[in-house]
Amino acid sequence: MSPLTVAERIGIIRSSLAPFPGEAAKPHRDCFDRLLESHGAGTVYSYLRQRNIINATLVSHAGHPAVADEDGPFQLYRTAALEIREIHRSELAAISREFDAQDVPLIVYKGLALDALTDNTDAPSFSNDIDLLVRKDSLADARRILESSGYEVGIRIDNGRVRRMPARISRMTEESVYSYGQVQPYHRLVPVPALEGLSDRVQALMPRTFCTVSGRLHLRISVDLHYSLNLLTEDIGTRVKPGEDTWWDDTQEIRVGGATVRTLSDAVLSWALLHRLYVDCTVLQETGLKSLCHIKLLWHRGRFDVAGVHEAGRRHPYLAPSLHQALRAVDTICDLGLQGLVDPREFRSAAAPLMNVGDCLPALLDFGVAIDLADFEQGAAAGDGVSVRFY
Repeated sequence: MSPLTVAERIGIIRSSLAPFPGEAAKPHRDCFDRLLESHGAGTVYSYLRQRNIINATLVSHAGHPAVADEDGPFQLYRTAALEIREIHRSELAAISREFDAQDVPLIVYKGLALDALTDNTDAPSFSNDIDLLVRKDSLADARRILESSGYEVGIRIDNGRVRRMPARISRMTEESVYSYGQVQPYHRLVPVPALEGLSDRVQALMPRTFCTVSGRLHLRISVDLHYSLNLLTEDIGTRVKPGEDTWWDDTQEIRVGGATVRTLSDAVLSWALLHRLYVDCTVLQETGLKSLCHIKLLWHRGRFDVAGVHEAGRRHPYLAPSLHQALRAVDTICDLGLQGLVDPREFRSAAAPLMNVGDCLPALLDFGVAIDLADFEQGAAAGDGVSVRFY
């Protein structure tokens, strides 16, 4: 159980994400400082790592002594993450060239692609993986290309030891409705000579990312292979979901690692990030908030398409609840200034299976709400008969 209270968990998240990609002003600096004084850099780092937003903290609180400490966890993470980014760039360029050579259409998005799209060098995303998107009928070819490049499904690192998930478990996971839209991650182990001198420390700090093989430090590269931006299920014929031509016909080119690759348009990326965020936190109950950093970067560059998000929700009713709930939550956490532009009536009446499971703000901020009802038959007034407890 986290040693942090509900208010402290919210404080850590808001003090890092609201200023990002700029430097925190005094209220957020003071909040962050109090948390470090109360719990220490190790606890705060661990929670930020769990929520996958250390990259935001490194920017928002770059001048804080605990974050700037060269021997502390934050700067060690930054050193490792910068090296991971360079390896990912080279790997993505090689993968892209192989897909081009075999005439398999490919879209790259999030992470490295978003940094390149927004010319983001001062606040890198430091993503854990490379996200690829292919057409559904090209999925078998895409898998073959990755496997011929040395990637395999199911590599796990457990306390420095490499383990492999049984193929049967991987197949069962992919067949689940909760995995729809992507296959199980592909992995490859590569040596990291640049970090060899920090081997023990980076393995202790990132035990599921680095390991030692034959006495050398290795990084587990992870590739997420997607075949649809529609999550959980595909359109059942009622046209409530966008077809894949919606995103394949609306792309733009970027340069990553010396290669020219396609990525999603600003409009598609805006709704796709919100949809992914909502499904991840409410349905899949994942803890990472990296999509919030991506949305903030788009917003900061003036490329987040609010009008396009509303239009996507109007044209595709299945998306409406997830888009508007997530947009309202992002505005609350990140101070986008959208008050009045997100009307709850736009999504509360929507009938979209699995896509209207409620407000995602508690999940994003890591708290629950318990409502207790008093015995109204004993004469409790309506206002007095309800108590709310946060946990």
